[in-house]
Amino acid sequence: HAMNILENIKGKTLILVPEIYSAEKIYQFLPDEIKQRTRIWHSKLSTKEQFERWIEIRNGETDVIIGTRAALLLPYFRLDTIIMDHEHDESHKQSDQAPRFHARDLVEDVANIHGANIVYMSYTLSLDSYYQIQKNALPYEGKKLDAPKILFKKKPNSVLIFERTAEAGSKKFTAVNPALQQKFLDAVERGEDIFIFVNRKEGIPAAPVDGKDQKFRITTHMVELEIASLLKDANYQIIRLEKNIDFKSDPNKSSIIIGTQSAFPYIDWNKTGLILYLDLDRQLAISEINATKHVWDLVSRAIYYKQKNAEFVIQTR
Repeated sequence: HAMNILENIKGKTLILVPEIYSAEKIYQFLPDEIKQRTRIWHSKLSTKEQFERWIEIRNGETDVIIGTRAALLLPYFRLDTIIMDHEHDESHKQSDQAPRFHARDLVEDVANIHGANIVYMSYTLSLDSYYQIQKNALPYEGKKLDAPKILFKKKPNSVLIFERTAEAGSKKFTAVNPALQQKFLDAVERGEDIFIFVNRKEGIPAAPVDGKDQKFRITTHMVELEIASLLKDANYQIIRLEKNIDFKSDPNKSSIIIGTQSAFPYIDWNKTGLILYLDLDRQLAISEINATKHVWDLVSRAIYYKQKNAEFVIQTR
């Protein structure tokens, strides 16, 4: 992936990434000769850093810019190439503050202004890209696209599905299915890292049911307590990761990371032998036009990053 980015850096290049941590990772991969001509742009930079880099970019002193969606609004002296990495990712959309825009739309305008070439990159296509490619409106370098095979072809050791054995409120209810708990304990015995994805932290309300407000029963905190009771004396550290929780890890211990999407930057996929997604199907009930696409993106992410021998399990209601 990083090699593909490097091959496409031609002339003055903007590399758009969905998340800040992605910018840092790409920068670290670049050869020193290119690093010297590269600047990173994102919202976490200080005002002083932003001003200095703004001036450099305006004066054409920087050859490569790696940035999140706001980098599209910088005053470029010239642009030859725009690389949109992980083009399927919804983080390219700015919907929580003005100006509201999707980088996918704006990138074409910026490219037209500068006469720049656009390179879209992704391990799973967005629906927009798939449609454009099928209509021959977007150049494509890769395997022949076949929707049923892309979306539904069974891959060896890809995803296992477990159903919950008891509903919320039942005395037998557990956040993790009892049969799935055994898979968890097997991974612990092998000393592997484990990642448990839960899309709700403590105290987030669910959609009303029969006119009554109810809370999601499976939360990161609930799973943390349940996993702690299963571990007993195993030499493991449990790390709960949500937005605004700092990542603290002991390198001498294997990890069980329980978290929302904020946890993804901290997963060591090379060491992770078991990936659990809990209550993922709740996402399909959200009243949002891209809810199904968002679920597919989450599944694709685990399939793409996980090691060949790692197990990926989705627990469904």
